[in-house]
Amino acid sequence: MFLGNWLSDLLRSPLVYKYGGLYADLDVLFLKDLNSFVDTVPINAMYDKPKPKDCQLPEGTEKKPPGATKRQGSYQISSSQFHLSKGHRLAWLVMEMTHRIFDPIKGERNHIGPIILTDAVKKMYNLSLITNINAKDLTILPSYTITPTWNRREMMWTKQDKSESYWDELTRCSFVHHLFNTANENLKVTGNPKREIYSYYGPKICPIAFKDLTVF
Repeated sequence: MFLGNWLSDLLRSPLVYKYGGLYADLDVLFLKDLNSFVDTVPINAMYDKPKPKDCQLPEGTEKKPPGATKRQGSYQISSSQFHLSKGHRLAWLVMEMTHRIFDPIKGERNHIGPIILTDAVKKMYNLSLITNINAKDLTILPSYTITPTWNRREMMWTKQDKSESYWDELTRCSFVHHLFNTANENLKVTGNPKREIYSYYGPKICPIAFKDLTVF
């Protein structure tokens, strides 16, 4: 049973549909103001190419390449952070599809959540592949807006010292950084800002929570 995971996946769409607003997992760092993010969902992948100077990626640029490996990401829609207006039709479609598919007896941990959100986006916007688009009532954001490192732990917890400019450039086009706790929960936060992205940003953007790491 994956009750905790399922409850989180089951509740986020109804709550956003009823009230509207931003949903975010607890393991994300907010790097910039998100007020401009209205009706947005991000791609879950690793953008390996140089990011544009103005961070504006032309529509249809980021899509799953032929022969993509797991290290490049799933190229699904990420449900770790998104914004939808109250009563948004995408949230309603996700609820309808979840109602048909969810199986609390035989279902796997991730048989709902990002998978259904991705299928709903494809169906609603007539997409064969997930890519960054600006539709009338939804923007699919490039992956680097929330996952500049995806879940590559060697980029978040490096083995060699990194300068401040390294971290700043890595997240230059990012509004959020998803730490992927389920994949990296065994990484120890030592407080070294030269090797740990959380130790670099934590004291700046969430100093109280970061300080608590020395207590618990």
